[in-house]
Amino acid sequence: MVAVLQRRDLALKGWPDKAVPSFRVEFVCDSAVNMELRDFGHGHKQVSGFDIVDVEADQLDGIRFLVHDYENGSIRFCCKDIRIVNVSAL
Repeated sequence: MVAVLQRRDLALKGWPDKAVPSFRVEFVCDSAVNMELRDFGHGHKQVSGFDIVDVEADQLDGIRFLVHDYENGSIRFCCKDIRIVNVSAL
């Protein structure tokens, strides 16, 4: 997955804030399960924002993270691990 990310805690004029640096982050979600995709068709799909929640304390077999789109509910899945492959400043 590739995402353009920006720290919200630094945004003083709403979010996103053009005065705050943005980063292109490429990451891999290992052993993804229970994937739900909604409203996907041809071409690219923009996800406005998503959360990565540590659910390890829930003791789900081999599941550590819940990844979900908190804006539109268009993507949701669980995975064992998340690896950051590349980060570059925009």
